[in-house]
Amino acid sequence: MRRSNNICIMLSRFADLNISQIKEAIVDLDETKISLDDLQAIEHFLPTPDEEKLLLPYKENTPPNLGKAEKFALQLLQVSDLQKRIQAWEVKRSFSSRITSLNESLDTIKKACKDLKDNNLFQKFL
Repeated sequence: MRRSNNICIMLSRFADLNISQIKEAIVDLDETKISLDDLQAIEHFLPTPDEEKLLLPYKENTPPNLGKAEKFALQLLQVSDLQKRIQAWEVKRSFSSRITSLNESLDTIKKACKDLKDNNLFQKFL
């Protein structure tokens, strides 16, 4: 019950998207509809193996009285390789910021090396 409530709270982030549109955005890797933070929240609430077993009988014929969290899980179960897809998408979305961070670190190291190379007192010390 608590997990279901947390999923419903997470889904409230997507006020302008319904559950099937969220699934479509994941399938299409649509960055205009799902932010990196939203993607990480979705990943946190992916259906567990136990939930998959419980929902599998309803995959073809969804009963109308199913809760929003369960409907969301059923939609996600229709996406092939969902976990891998989300992880790859996260890497893709964070790749440029990681490169930028690495470049800044490399620039700092280059500057430190140049400063050491140009420092006469340090060269005498060696």
